[in-house]
Amino acid sequence: MGLKTPDTAAAFGCSACHDVLDGRRPRPADLSLAGLEAAFRAAVVTTHEILRSMGLLDAAPTAIHPTLNTHERL
Repeated sequence: MGLKTPDTAAAFGCSACHDVLDGRRPRPADLSLAGLEAAFRAAVVTTHEILRSMGLLDAAPTAIHPTLNTHERL
């Protein structure tokens, strides 16, 4: 049984990026796992900024360290 990531660790993104993050599509050869994780963390921050600007997220910005536990197989 897997663990569910909290909703606050989600990010807006396209379907191709979602497939890479979920392991349904291979990571591009020129993108390291560390680079992928950094891009995802940046996307989470941007998503939070958008949601806050829309009045949909009240939480103050905090350090975000979502784990990409599906990437062990990438």
